Amino acid sequence: MSDDEFLYFEHRAQVEVELAENSTKPEVIDAHRKMANAYFERLVELRLSRVKQDRAPL
Repeated sequence: MSDDEFLYFEHRAQVEVELAENSTKPEVIDAHRKMANAYFERLVELRLSRVKQDRAPL
């Protein structure tokens, strides 16, 4: 995974958090929070994958 992918998902998660914070309708807030959580979950998966790759024997 490239650093660009990490930056992309991190940025998208932050944007979704900001959109949720600036929304007024509960269903819109919920949708943005779900999207942010999905991006954060993807970040965790990418980081775990990178750790496993870094620890793999050569």
